Amino acid sequence: MSNDRVNQQTGQKKKRSVLKRIIIIIIVVIAAALVGSAIFMSIPMSADSTAKSAIENTGTYADSDVTVEKIDGKIAFIPADPEEGFIFYPGARVDPEAYAPVMQCLASRGVLCVVCPMPFNFALMGVNAADGVQQMFPQITTWYIGGHSLGGVAASMYVKKHVPEYEGLVLLASRSTEDLGNEPLRVLEVHGSEDGVVREKAMEEAKAKVPQLEEVTIQGGNHAQVGSYGKQPGDNDATISAEEQWNETADAIVTWMKQQTA
Repeated sequence: MSNDRVNQQTGQKKKRSVLKRIIIIIIVVIAAALVGSAIFMSIPMSADSTAKSAIENTGTYADSDVTVEKIDGKIAFIPADPEEGFIFYPGARVDPEAYAPVMQCLASRGVLCVVCPMPFNFALMGVNAADGVQQMFPQITTWYIGGHSLGGVAASMYVKKHVPEYEGLVLLASRSTEDLGNEPLRVLEVHGSEDGVVREKAMEEAKAKVPQLEEVTIQGGNHAQVGSYGKQPGDNDATISAEEQWNETADAIVTWMKQQTA
């Protein structure tokens, strides 16, 4: 075998070896990124002491007419005589228990609320979390679904495929990614005037898909105070208390629901 042939084969082997190393490095980097992302998403923004007391139905949120139960991993806020049901999807990386105060506010106004925890605290991985919830409470015949931030996006994806089962979609500091213009479904969007997380451009573009959208702006409210988990990166400071925002949010939702069922 000539030296040229030997050198050529040696060169090809080196190239294959280098290519193999590059591929291995790429695979390792991708795997590390996926693992890192999974770990990051699985560490939620935790519910604070106020939310914990609302889960326990004590302190400010003690209400003898509301029962808080965990059923099949979901958190149910059950009024004594509920008239409507509301299935709720948490925002990305938010502890589902963090929404206990606003759910208590709704429950005290007669709305049965069910918060659905999500895989890795990421609603897009649990779009079908609402499956079976209505069957848990057969006494309720009027149902709504919604969520906060990314949870609202996931809720819009779910309701698009289950329109006949719901009266409406409730978006808290969120938007629909689905075209609901031709659906017999009303949509409510509630957000704080100081929200620093929601992208206004994306919200405006989403409105074209939901011509039946009704909007309510809570003056002084921000993004994180929909729940009770502390400050969120990128958000603005609220100029009203969290309790004020929860009550105004609950009032807006209930008023809208009553208009639908009147």
